[in-house]
Amino acid sequence: MLHSKKYTPVSTELVDESCNTVYLNIMSDSRDEDEAVVCCNESTLPFSILETSLCSSKHERWPFASRLAKFPDALLVPLLPILLRLWFGLTSALFVSETSIRTKLQNCFHANIHTIRRLALYIFISFFRMYILYSLFNEIEDALVGEFKQNCWFHEWLPNHEKHPCFGRAFDFSDHMVLFYGQMLPISLTETVHAFAQPYTRNRLVPTALIVSHLYLQFITATGVYKTGAYFHTPGEVVAGFGVSTITSLPLLLLQCGSFRQCTRDYFFRY
Repeated sequence: MLHSKKYTPVSTELVDESCNTVYLNIMSDSRDEDEAVVCCNESTLPFSILETSLCSSKHERWPFASRLAKFPDALLVPLLPILLRLWFGLTSALFVSETSIRTKLQNCFHANIHTIRRLALYIFISFFRMYILYSLFNEIEDALVGEFKQNCWFHEWLPNHEKHPCFGRAFDFSDHMVLFYGQMLPISLTETVHAFAQPYTRNRLVPTALIVSHLYLQFITATGVYKTGAYFHTPGEVVAGFGVSTITSLPLLLLQCGSFRQCTRDYFFRY
């Protein structure tokens, strides 16, 4: 008897066409188990606390909440604080009078060189998360863990069930945890903190807006983490995903706040 719950959406045509969405608990032993099959139908909700929470899209009604894990939002949203700083830096340098365009561009580049370096660093972290921590690590995970070889009662309802009859039952660390805690939140937090360490405008609304926007990002990612951990991954997979996220989040934290490698920190932050 497998006690964990781990849901995956399947085609309603194969299960029940009266449902808007169907979720299968791929950790269950049979269809007869409680909540092994969850039918999401607006005309019949709510059934249970689990069905109401699993089928509800209330958290996705918040702006950007439904786009956090999609491209290009996952790349651009955490970069908004540094793009705002770069915009202020560019405009202040380009609108200087009595200088040539070439001189303005040179002054603009030199005045914002640390910002440009951090922007390049954040972009590198984002693509490192996508291609190394996501694609490569998933391949390594598949090679180490392998597929679940036993027969599954739901295998005919899954796409490509001939090749992957029990897809999802094998261990699969949470990619959303890596996205949220290894890319989005660390980048946004780093640049928000830096905006107070080195202000770039006298307008008091800017730092206030940065704090509010980062707290909002924390809120919508928290709702995503809750739903991912509660319904789509086992506790072990969530913990493993958070562990993988520290590969990028901890070095970024140490780079900004650590007391070692001062020359490296000055290269990006000029403290």
